[in-house]
Amino acid sequence: GWGTPDKIKSFANNLGLDIEEFSLCLDSKKYESRVQQLTTLAENLGSTGTPTLFIGNEDQGFTQITGAQPYSVYSRVIDEHLQ
Repeated sequence: GWGTPDKIKSFANNLGLDIEEFSLCLDSKKYESRVQQLTTLAENLGSTGTPTLFIGNEDQGFTQITGAQPYSVYSRVIDEHLQ
């Protein structure tokens, strides 16, 4: 996990985000249910780490790319799905 809310806010601050606005959003848990839905979906699709991308569509199926990969990997998978 990302850690405590204070650690997450520290990351946001280091990124140069408006920390007051970010903190209000985080503390309100405005998107907590959506994050949980997407986390569950990713786990059900076999995601084992971050970042994980699923490239494709329901007709062709999806190719999963997990972890930091070079551009060439993404390019190859996208080209395969475009054919």
